[in-house]
Amino acid sequence: MIAEIGGVQRGMLSPAAKLICNCHDALGELMKISLLVSAGLVASIAGPALAADIGPTKAPAAPDYFSWTGCYVGANFGSRFVETNWATAAPSTPAGFAISTQDASGIYYSGQGGCNYQFSPWTVLGVQGDYGRSYVTESSSDSFLTALTDVSKADTLASVTGRLGLALSRFLGYVKGGVGWTHDEFSTFNTITNVTFSTASETRTGWVLGAGMEYGIVSNLSMFVEYDFYSFGTRTDSFIVSSGGTQNIAIREHDSIVKVGMNWTFR
Repeated sequence: MIAEIGGVQRGMLSPAAKLICNCHDALGELMKISLLVSAGLVASIAGPALAADIGPTKAPAAPDYFSWTGCYVGANFGSRFVETNWATAAPSTPAGFAISTQDASGIYYSGQGGCNYQFSPWTVLGVQGDYGRSYVTESSSDSFLTALTDVSKADTLASVTGRLGLALSRFLGYVKGGVGWTHDEFSTFNTITNVTFSTASETRTGWVLGAGMEYGIVSNLSMFVEYDFYSFGTRTDSFIVSSGGTQNIAIREHDSIVKVGMNWTFR
């Protein structure tokens, strides 16, 4: 094939010029081959490295969904605070005269059971029953009959409540309310003769409100902390006097419970 360089046919060139032209053409082809080989090497090296940096695409982690639906049993312990206010009651005169106040506290322990149903990711409704015992006793001087000391003792405490909770996965904040019962024993003690002057006992009915937080440790086990307030109002109790007869005293009672506990849910 005859090529032209600057308008001069290659065939008309001198042998030296022809040699230079042939070397120039060979050098051009060699450079093309070198570029192709270099590009291939870069692709073979950079490709796996880039793929390693990117890595395989991972599926997003599944959300930590915790269900509060189910029935449970559990136990708890804490402190019980009892306030009782005594006042004279008819036929005593004057009626309504404040005679003593006792502020008592002691250890409280109980068992509970109930059922929850989670209506949505955030809403939990439930019902719960509690039954517990405490040993709470306090006394104070009687300001009406000054020779007497008034004694209040609270032992059993029970409730049936509904619960409304806000769930955030394993965390559950809730409020509760319902009916409460307590058993009390009252007495007056004669400090001069060192004998019991009168006694009374009763089971009271009242209302309870509470709030708490619960955390699901595992699917079946949770722990909680809770505060409950019980109001048993004012009732007139007929005390049996040891020497005969009765003595009417109006007693108002409020209780507070602070407790921690655990629940086991059946699934």
